[in-house]
Amino acid sequence: GDDGAVLPISDALRLASEAPLDLGGSATLLLGQVDPNEDKLMLLNLGDSGALLLRPSFRRFRKVKGIYPRTVLRSADQTHFFNCPYQACAETFGAIGGGAQLDKLSAEVRDGDVLIVATDGVLDNLFDRELQACVAQHLPGLRSPDPVAAQAEVDQLAATIAGLAHAIGLREDEHGLLTPFMQAAAEEGYSYPGGKLDDVAVVCGVVRSGERPPRRVGHNFAGCEAELRTVDAVDSRGVVVPSALSEAADSEAESAERQLQSATAQQE
Repeated sequence: GDDGAVLPISDALRLASEAPLDLGGSATLLLGQVDPNEDKLMLLNLGDSGALLLRPSFRRFRKVKGIYPRTVLRSADQTHFFNCPYQACAETFGAIGGGAQLDKLSAEVRDGDVLIVATDGVLDNLFDRELQACVAQHLPGLRSPDPVAAQAEVDQLAATIAGLAHAIGLREDEHGLLTPFMQAAAEEGYSYPGGKLDDVAVVCGVVRSGERPPRRVGHNFAGCEAELRTVDAVDSRGVVVPSALSEAADSEAESAERQLQSATAQQE
């Protein structure tokens, strides 16, 4: 507001639900907001997209001690039954805007915390420990004193995660490849070996104090490669994001997989 107060994130969803677009289909929802006045992260979640808040902390791996991102907050899936998540559509958006079906999560954030928000195309193919390993690989850049360099590292982290998730998703029906989706299916009595090819979207951010980099508007409406452009202010045609990257090319996927294997080997 004009007095510097941060409006509740529920107000944004309520206002959106009062003017829904006349479009077909349905979607999961995950909205997030950091209140700088209270150092608090707030999330509203509907469905099986997910969020992880990771905090770099000292940890020992055998005889090696280092900084590793531990989990502070993790959202939980909302499903009617296996592989059928809660979703919003034009007909139900108004009721969902009231918040009855939404999971409301919050956590205190600290300087250096890393937030990952992703669709099931990521979370069905990558275990949380693999996401933690990806973040660990990028921690030096994320902690850079240069805000522009740190922002570029956030972009690279998102590309690494998207590329690796897409690469594993392509390995459908591969026996012996353990994935979260395969594990969840087995718990329900189904057999779905290997990866699960699905839409991949991931947004990453890092909590930092001090100078912030320029705001950017990102979209991938023109194709699988996201366009990121610096803007002086937010306009009504786009959504401001710290980093938004869609499916990466296969070369990015191969590079991401090598980085993850290297991080896992270092931990052991």
